[in-house]
Amino acid sequence: RSSFFLRPHTLLYKRLTRRDKKAGFMQKNSIKDKMSKIESIFDNTHLGKLTINVSTEEWNRLLANCRDESLRDEYVKVDVEWNNKCGTYSLPEIGMRVRGNSTYAAPEVDLSHNSKNPIYRRSHLKLSFNEFHKCKVEKVITGVNLKSTRQDNSCLQEVYTYDLFHRFGVWNVPHASFVKIYMKIGDDKEIYWGLYKAIEEINKDFLKSRRDYISKDGYLWKCKGATLKIENVEKNVLPGYELKTNKKQYGIAKSQLLTFISELNSVTDEDFPTWIAEITDMELLLKTIAVEIVCCRWDDGNNFYLYFTPEGKLYYIPHDVDYTLYRPAEWNGNPLDWKYNSAPFPLFKRILDVPQYKKQLSNYLCMLVAEENNLATKNASALRINQWYDIIGSCIYTGKASLFHQYPKNWNELSFFQKIICKYQAQIHDFKRILHGKGYTEQHFRILGNKNNFFDLQKETILEYCTD
Repeated sequence: RSSFFLRPHTLLYKRLTRRDKKAGFMQKNSIKDKMSKIESIFDNTHLGKLTINVSTEEWNRLLANCRDESLRDEYVKVDVEWNNKCGTYSLPEIGMRVRGNSTYAAPEVDLSHNSKNPIYRRSHLKLSFNEFHKCKVEKVITGVNLKSTRQDNSCLQEVYTYDLFHRFGVWNVPHASFVKIYMKIGDDKEIYWGLYKAIEEINKDFLKSRRDYISKDGYLWKCKGATLKIENVEKNVLPGYELKTNKKQYGIAKSQLLTFISELNSVTDEDFPTWIAEITDMELLLKTIAVEIVCCRWDDGNNFYLYFTPEGKLYYIPHDVDYTLYRPAEWNGNPLDWKYNSAPFPLFKRILDVPQYKKQLSNYLCMLVAEENNLATKNASALRINQWYDIIGSCIYTGKASLFHQYPKNWNELSFFQKIICKYQAQIHDFKRILHGKGYTEQHFRILGNKNNFFDLQKETILEYCTD
């Protein structure tokens, strides 16, 4: 009797199979719907608008938190209205804090709010929708990172880089778009705060929306200044590694991370190709590295996440990809000798030391600069960049300039835009200003010049070193 009911041709078996298949189909559709909504929320062809309403009391608490390092991760209550391509969302009593590392700065110069003569800073911000109560936008987003464009003369380095990742099939990175931010503090008049980048937060919801590829129940580590070198293992997990999910299982997660770092640095050259292929998706990782190289993302050893699935698979997730699209002076120009010749990053170094992976990476780099693929060539990039400037150009300068701190103060020889947007003077030589007569000034990279532009130089060196 039991064997009869297990035969594939029986009605019971067929009903169970149809039910199971339907459940699986519905789950896959649900995941696709979630990703579709995320792509719409962070559609970089749409300029969003975000209005933040904060009481004077909460604003002063935010300023106090900024000046006490132990309180920097504390949120204050704000009301937000967010308009994006999916619609307009009213989000009452959500959390807001200042974010950043070397770029961290309080959003107002004074110790408490000066309503008569305020001097503001366009600080990086973080919104947490469920900090004080359960709240999700479209049931998929529980927070968003808001990054000022003040350090980026072009205003779009990071958006360009994330966009290229996705165009090249790299799904393990956030989505990013542009948003205008307005701020209302207490009874003050609402003011235009500036052009920002809205970036998908890397958290458990980020993992859930990618369940087609990975399990959501693993261990997500945020890595800041984490070198993945063996000496870090001796003192266990240094502050450079911060566990973001399943914190109750910290001991298991730490042991897994330490084992990975130890083996990364100790597996023999002969065994390394097999070892790394078993613990990660090599095609995805090599594609990720290829985009980082073609965009000259020189910050690759500093800002990234590592995600370990319960099954032990590893995923490298880059984030804060704002230092891109210019060639560092210390780089020797060889895309297959990227970065690690002066500052070894063991994960990339060991992969590039394997001939078969080096060849595969070379192929991906050539694909990125092939004209027919419309990815990282000058013409394809110029088309996207100009389209973005048509969207964001009119709001780059808008706003009452006297309200914002022109920092650093000693850059008297620079334009107002450069003082507000760009922190590092060394970056300025990598950009070229072009007047378009559209009523505003656009900041174009030197990448779009007729001579020695970034994309043509990248293509030239990639074809030189990566083709037989």
